[in-house]
Amino acid sequence: MENESLPTENIKSSNDQSEIVDSYSANPNQIVYDLLHQSDFDINVTDAYFAKKVNAPNKPNEYTYLKLNQACLGDKIYLVVKCYGKPPKGSLVISIRELEKKGNEQNLYPQKSIPFLVNGVEKTELQFTIDEKIEYIQEIEIRPKNDKEYQELQNKLNNLENKSTRLTIRTEIKDTNATKVNFKGILTGEFDTVKGSRYYDFLIGENESFQITPIIWHDPIDNPQRTYYNSSGVHKEQNGAFGMVRKYADGSDKAHQGLDIFANINTPCKACLDGEIVSYSNEGQKGYGNVLVLKVKGKDLRASKRDYQLEFTKEIESGPEFDINADYIYLRYAHLNSAVLTSGEVKSGSIIAYSGDTGNAEGVINPHLHFEIAKKPLGNGKGLINRYNPAFFVRLKTINEEEQTKVKKERQRK
Repeated sequence: MENESLPTENIKSSNDQSEIVDSYSANPNQIVYDLLHQSDFDINVTDAYFAKKVNAPNKPNEYTYLKLNQACLGDKIYLVVKCYGKPPKGSLVISIRELEKKGNEQNLYPQKSIPFLVNGVEKTELQFTIDEKIEYIQEIEIRPKNDKEYQELQNKLNNLENKSTRLTIRTEIKDTNATKVNFKGILTGEFDTVKGSRYYDFLIGENESFQITPIIWHDPIDNPQRTYYNSSGVHKEQNGAFGMVRKYADGSDKAHQGLDIFANINTPCKACLDGEIVSYSNEGQKGYGNVLVLKVKGKDLRASKRDYQLEFTKEIESGPEFDINADYIYLRYAHLNSAVLTSGEVKSGSIIAYSGDTGNAEGVINPHLHFEIAKKPLGNGKGLINRYNPAFFVRLKTINEEEQTKVKKERQRK
């Protein structure tokens, strides 16, 4: 591997006093062990990895980033690069690449740099100005913006021999006059003569590999979004969240047992995971109306959990007595208009029902699917007992206020 240093410039002290001379300013190419000078004119890229954001132990409101060795195509995760040093100038450029497969097996991506989303915008690289930071962190979504291209990648990934592919992180240092650029603590990496940059690929070794797999979870409704309005037509997004997010007439807190996903009447509802339909029944005019229950494997549900941060004051993650480690868990689809199937095994993504406004949602101006994750198929009890927040699994999209307002006005005219 080539060990060529980046070009250097002559360095003078700010006051240019000839009587003040040290070994570093006299010979800027000399390797010295002065930490102050090293931090000013050396760049050290020590690590790069994919991560999830978690609460720091015993430190409320603080977070840390844990390394991941696997994620699903389409997941939101974090890209973390540790880079030390403050050169006179310099840029850190980060891209994601697929490790070249051996033998006859095809790679998932035809292009060198893999597309990903940052706040909904497709990119193939990130660029940071090197400053006094130690970590450069960005949340990304591993997928192209175009839904058709994304689905084609999912299908192609499913057809690969191991149903997975390995990704690497390329870190480049560009536009710098730093004395040295070190990767992993040593002067290493490759020099790109076209770009004039030194680069290094992380996650190459077997002991530090990162792979992506097909997503096994399918959202209960395509492109799911929260309900923007409550049933009275008032803007209250929190009303459809999980937790003690509603109010009784006397002002006391009221539980909401699931997630309300905006769905005009007869919107297709889909199986979130492979499973078995174990019940389809009417739970009453004052209850959830027509309800379909899908039994799924606990391990499949746990593998589908995403990095979700609670959005509302009294939204919570789990109700009492729910067991996330159970062998089987039940997904409840409520207020349905009709069911495609009322029993039997189904595959993830298959249409199993159509949304409606049955039960206590009859005639509401915010038609929706009430979606629950529960310990039991029926009889889970009042309040939040035996239930889990579906927002930790459903990939919620940005609310389309215009669309929901249009449906609201249409239903108000009826």
